[in-house]
Amino acid sequence: MNANYRILGWGICVVLVCSIAFAQMKEEGDPNRWLTQAQEQKLIDSVPPPPAPESAEDQADRAQVMHIQKTRTDEMIREATRDKHFSYLLFQSVYGNDLTPENSPKFYQLLKNVTATTGFVNETAKNKYKRPRPYQGHPGVVEALFPVNGSGYPSGHAMGSFTLATVLSAVFPDKKQALFDRAAQIAQSRVNAGVHYPSDIKEGGILGQATGEAILATPAFQSDLAAVHAELKNLPPVHPPAN
Repeated sequence: MNANYRILGWGICVVLVCSIAFAQMKEEGDPNRWLTQAQEQKLIDSVPPPPAPESAEDQADRAQVMHIQKTRTDEMIREATRDKHFSYLLFQSVYGNDLTPENSPKFYQLLKNVTATTGFVNETAKNKYKRPRPYQGHPGVVEALFPVNGSGYPSGHAMGSFTLATVLSAVFPDKKQALFDRAAQIAQSRVNAGVHYPSDIKEGGILGQATGEAILATPAFQSDLAAVHAELKNLPPVHPPAN
């Protein structure tokens, strides 16, 4: 009898584990939804090496980080802290709080797929170069507002932000400037926090925009984009709360 209960218990555990894994798969995006491995590798290979240690560009990078460290304002600190954890929700102030996973699931799945693609490309590029972050390379000289895992080049926040700005501009053409302004703000917040060099966010932004343009060029994305446009077009109007 005990053996039967043990078997039943293991069966329940397996079901629970599978259910949790399935839920996570549904929640996560698909990094291979639009780009092939060859296309992703081409983007990764397009990233040039970071400035050589103690080169003129590397020293200029460090000087800028140290200057910001001495002059950053309370608002810069608040912004860097707000943008600490990267998410497509950092753009919600631009695309609108009225869009939710419940009323626009296709739109949110598109955002998840973009984030998954940029995460894969960025981490592969970072592992290729393994550039230390400013506070890691110069402990006691550069102070970060908060610790961050992983390497610094190219910046994941910058890449993800500029990929999202590029893709979201296809969804909301009238908000293109605001989207790119927000991407630049998110990227700069990482230098302000002392966790990236200016060259980290520069190359992250270039890679992000290139990734966004590569995504836009695929038929699979254009099909998803058409579905999102149809979804948003049929969204019921949002009524302001009564006074």
